[in-house]
Amino acid sequence: MIFAVKLAWLPAVGAATPAHAILPALTLGLGVAASLTRIIRSGILEARSRPFLPAFWRRNVSPRAIGRDHIAPHAAIPVITVFGLELAFLLEGLVLVEVIFGRPGLGSFLVHALLARDFAHVQAVVVLTALVFVTINLVIDLIYRIVDPRIGGSDA
Repeated sequence: MIFAVKLAWLPAVGAATPAHAILPALTLGLGVAASLTRIIRSGILEARSRPFLPAFWRRNVSPRAIGRDHIAPHAAIPVITVFGLELAFLLEGLVLVEVIFGRPGLGSFLVHALLARDFAHVQAVVVLTALVFVTINLVIDLIYRIVDPRIGGSDA
């Protein structure tokens, strides 16, 4: 309301120019950024309290190497998990944001299909969204294995 109506800095509805994407992107992104920042901070603080880190400092390993090789991988697992969940929430929030800001997209298509009682299109959107959600979870699991090879080892 402030940026679109009171100050008239940004357009509130439509998709004609790149400026039309700023408010919807901020609406979707600020909540995700806040929760991810909190998780990143707590993950780094927890990783920095690991008992093996003082040994690296006593061996004069550079702080950059300690952060890159030891702190970041330990802090990355919860961040990756929350990021995957947040992507799922973005899929849900996309419908509302597209309708509120009058943007064309899958969310607007879904709402128009629901209003027209076009259940074939509604089913197609639901299947596509489920496929995207499953793909995101698969990619997250693969990233887990890259970050920490101990995850997902052999079950033998």
